[in-house]
Amino acid sequence: MTGYRMPIFSQGSLLSQDMLEALGEYELRVSENYFAGYTNGIISGAKVHVSQGVIYIGQGLVRYNGRLFFIPENTRVGVHPSNEWQSIRAVFSDMERTKTFENQEMKIELSTRLEHEGNTIEICRIRLQDGARLRCEYRGLADMDTEYDTVNLIDAQWSAYGKESINPEILREFVCEAWKCRLDNPLDISFVMELSGNDGRAVNRELIQHYLENRLEKKDRDYTNREIYQGLCRILKLVKTGASQTTEVRKPRKLLVD
Repeated sequence: MTGYRMPIFSQGSLLSQDMLEALGEYELRVSENYFAGYTNGIISGAKVHVSQGVIYIGQGLVRYNGRLFFIPENTRVGVHPSNEWQSIRAVFSDMERTKTFENQEMKIELSTRLEHEGNTIEICRIRLQDGARLRCEYRGLADMDTEYDTVNLIDAQWSAYGKESINPEILREFVCEAWKCRLDNPLDISFVMELSGNDGRAVNRELIQHYLENRLEKKDRDYTNREIYQGLCRILKLVKTGASQTTEVRKPRKLLVD
């Protein structure tokens, strides 16, 4: 039957198998349809913070192969100094089926493998020196990408409609710095206004790419997460100096001799 069917739970009523099935089916269909067309990745939350050299991942929601997984509050990840980049990521097991359950496990682990593999979703990456203090506070957008000792969010995989997107914290930092400047370019104004209403979810990747293509005058290309970050840093520099992309890139002059 097509329509709305929700069991009524009242005092004295008997809880039946049919009622439980109806409730479970309704919640499943709502979640599946709400995120239909979304990619694998972080849906919300999963905020990273550091305390006494330990990384904690805040409560979050992750989408993987059409299913939703919850990251418990303050999931602890032990880190150790290394001259190598290390990735903190969610790793998913194969699906197991029994007569009564479908079961698929998710664990958060630290790995030296940086490739985005089919059964993993990256949350952040680090490169910690011996004796250094790991930090997750930033002094602006440009400070979010350092060689050592900073939680790096650039390559995190965020779920969005159609294509994976970039961590919204990077876009939030861009907006905060851009608002402090005098914006006179219509592209900057409309993009910053669009991002200002974001509720912590990932922003559509195509919107970000169209902005970068038009603002930096580089058409018809797909940006990696790192190229998106670098493009946003470049635009902030243009905004702060009052320059335009066309004036910053100086074309070679020609000398005409009669």
